[in-house]
Amino acid sequence: MTTTMNMQVFFTEIRSNLFGGHLSQGQVDGFNAILAECARETDFDHEQQSYILATAFHESAHTMAAIAEYGLGRGHPYGVIDPVTGKAYYGRGLVQLTWKYNYVTMGKLLGLDLVNHPELALDLVVAAKILVMGMIKGLFAPAAGPLSRYLVEGVLFDWIDARHEVNGTDQETLIAGYAETIYAAMQKALAAAPEPVPVPPLPIPLPVPLPVPVPLPVPIPVLPIPTPTPAPGPDWFASFIIWIINKFRGN
Repeated sequence: MTTTMNMQVFFTEIRSNLFGGHLSQGQVDGFNAILAECARETDFDHEQQSYILATAFHESAHTMAAIAEYGLGRGHPYGVIDPVTGKAYYGRGLVQLTWKYNYVTMGKLLGLDLVNHPELALDLVVAAKILVMGMIKGLFAPAAGPLSRYLVEGVLFDWIDARHEVNGTDQETLIAGYAETIYAAMQKALAAAPEPVPVPPLPIPLPVPLPVPVPLPVPIPVLPIPTPTPAPGPDWFASFIIWIINKFRGN
């Protein structure tokens, strides 16, 4: 499956068909943060990515920013201050994470203390992780199952019922339309992506011959130089006797 999109084509399409001709840098940043997280979590299923982006588009009031719920939950049970933490668990982020138990679940999944610090869900990177992981794994509405129950590229196209992942049937047709628009933009961007240049295989290195060991010369044993035996000296006693005999002879 081709996974590289021509992002210029993609943003040109959604600028015209989703944003009415105007697209801010903040909206681009939101798209990029979600797409980066999608690439790590969905194995590049463009249907699922499209629906996740459509959900963020709707839940963020088209800002693609991690925002707090308008009214901060006023008039809703989840907007009441929790007596233990002193926090209210109204909607925050790109998917409007609501209710304390959802903050507990996502906090454990991400290794963040979202219960005592629910404002962390307003960070764009954290919000993108909550959105993508929550929808892919079906954590916001466990009874609805994972997103792959409704959308699998080339197999399932249930844009309507995919809304059960987040909020029942609320605005399901409207969000399905957003998703289809985004998916069409992705298809154009994929078609416009340059073909990847094949990388030639690395040459197989020739085996390097091992050096032939050179035998070390056999050392020639060095014989010890014999010490010369001194020649025997004259026998002094015999000489003495000869001298005495000569003396008596008168020599």
